[in-house]
Amino acid sequence: METLNTEIEFNNLQAAYLVVREDTECQVCKGKLGFKKIRIFPHGMAFHMRCAKNPQECPVTRQRFDMDAVVAGG
Repeated sequence: METLNTEIEFNNLQAAYLVVREDTECQVCKGKLGFKKIRIFPHGMAFHMRCAKNPQECPVTRQRFDMDAVVAGG
């Protein structure tokens, strides 16, 4: 049952969307994201690519998004 709940939670995260506007702020450097190269994480936070170097870990919350961590974390 726990594995099923983890899969449902993972699918819900993937289905979420985020609107990035010209004035949306990067939570790391506080600069404007605008239309620059950005990285969006499944939990809805967006950063400049240079601010979020690891594509599998949020630079603010340190939450992991690689498949092993999602399954093991449930």
